Order: sequence, then C-alpha cells, then structure tokens
Amino acid sequence: MQLPKETLSNFVENSYGRIKSQFISAIERGKKRFIFSGAYGTGKTFLAKAFANDSGLDFKEINLYTLEYGDEDDVSKVFYSYITQEAVSTSLFSQKKKLLYVTDIEKLMKVNPSILKRIKDISDTVIVFESHGSDIFRADSRQFISDYIIINFYKINAKNVDLYLRKVAAMNSINISGAKLAEIAANSDGNIMSAITDLEFYYTTGGVTPIHRNPDSNIFARLNSIFSGNVSSVDTYLSSQQEVKVFEIWLAEKIPLVFEGHSLYMAFEYLSFSDLLLNKIKAQNWVFLKYIRFLLFNAIGSLSNGMPARVDYSGPKWNLYY
Repeated sequence: MQLPKETLSNFVENSYGRIKSQFISAIERGKKRFIFSGAYGTGKTFLAKAFANDSGLDFKEINLYTLEYGDEDDVSKVFYSYITQEAVSTSLFSQKKKLLYVTDIEKLMKVNPSILKRIKDISDTVIVFESHGSDIFRADSRQFISDYIIINFYKINAKNVDLYLRKVAAMNSINISGAKLAEIAANSDGNIMSAITDLEFYYTTGGVTPIHRNPDSNIFARLNSIFSGNVSSVDTYLSSQQEVKVFEIWLAEKIPLVFEGHSLYMAFEYLSFSDLLLNKIKAQNWVFLKYIRFLLFNAIGSLSNGMPARVDYSGPKWNLYY
C-alpha cells in the first residue's frame, strides 16, 4: 500500500498546527540539536524525513540497538564514535548535508548521557533524537539536554487521522466507505501508524478493523483474537512495535499467575528472547516479526485455555517491568 511522500505539506498533526512551525522556526534561528518527544505514531520520524526531503538534506536514521560491539568494547565510545562519524561524513555520491535521526535516546542516556553534551558542537549537521519515555524530563537529565530544543508530539485528533486516511485510500484506489474510515480513525487513539495498519488490514483482507486496540480489554479476549489461527491478523498486530511491547508487559504480568516451576522458567525464557529481538526492530522486518510471533506463541503456552478467578485483568503495571 502506497503512502504519501514525506513532505512538510503532508505532515499530519493536531489542529493546533504548532509542531511543524516550531521545528522550522528553530532551524531558521540556527538551532541544530533537537529531541522529538512523544508516543509512537505521532509523526516524529515523518517530520524529520519531510524536512530533509524539502531542504535537500540526506536523511540518515541511526538505531542504537542495531549497532554491533564486542563484550570488551566501551559501549558509550561506540555510540559516540558512530554518531560523530555519521555527522561529519558525506556520501560517496553526494556532498549534501545530512539530517541525523537517532532513535531511542533512552538507550543512550542509560549508557552515558554525557554523550549528548559532547556531540553538541561536532558539526553543523542537524541531529534529532527520538524519545518515547519520560527519562528526558527527570531532574538529573536536564544538565545533559540543556542545549537541545525539545519538541513535544501529541496524539493526533481523529478528524486529521480521518483526512489522512482518505488521502491514502484515494492513492491506492481502496473501495471503503467514509463511515469505515471514520471508524478506523476513531479506533487509532491518535496513533496514525495504527490507523494505517488497520487500513492496510482492510485493504489486504477486506476484513473489519482489528478489535485489539482497546488496552482495557480482557487480555484473554485479546489473545484469542490475535492468536486465532488467522496469520494475517497476527502479522498486522505485530507490525506495530508499540502494541507488541504493551502485549509483552501484559504477558510478563500474567505468566506467573498461570505457570510455576519449569513451565514458568521456560515461559519467561521465550519472552526474554522476543524482547531482545524487539529492541532491534525499528522498521517492519517481517522475518524478525514472524520469529517473535513464534516465541510469543511459546511464551503464552496454554494461557488462553482458562484462568483462575483471582487473575487481575487490568492493564500492565509499567513500573514493575520497565
């Protein structure tokens, strides 16, 4: 399914329209270091790519989880050296300046947050760090990010998601009613990637919107709907990394209430393997995702075959696991 090209005119945000203008205004004032903070599916990567495309910059994404290093290596030096090298180098085929987009700033801050201050003046390359958590807002983080412009991204209102989906549907000649598009937009909870995933599910299968968007739903209803033998629905679900992480945390909370002894150990072994792989995925890598699906199948075992009445069906206790 084709999507609109990443351009500033195609960037989708809430009706306030301040995110794009805030970023461009800071660039025009000579600012080069940014942190894009917000939930998945709110347009962070899109805006960075759009600005690069419209400004004639080479866009380079760096995923810290995929950088290779040995057991004896100083991880902070690996991160610093790689980011520095990418910031000062130019393409063999082009002398264009770059825009570096570094995912998961939380990973860097856990390793060595002082890197953020050290790379402040390495070049005039625009460097954007992506943040999904709250680590950057802690008091002990301020000294490291004081030279960065923080731009907050928010959930996209359903009306704007709906307008974007109409554009995508028209591009791909998808025969879908306005009511169905509005339903998909409403179910996205402000996550435009979830909306795109649901539209693609409709486009490829003709099926209705997946029912696993509500985080308050009974986890076993979720399990039964996702792992129901419908391969396409599982692949669609796993195409959203954010939802898989939520699903993982739920499993981590429920598994001890079902398994014990060796079965409990094996369930967490499978879950930990899938978590390691999830941390290496940024784009949709179907080989990895299908393997993770296999691991999660093993992790849940017979979870959906019945549960003690004492099980708490509420959402995950985030602070216990991450």
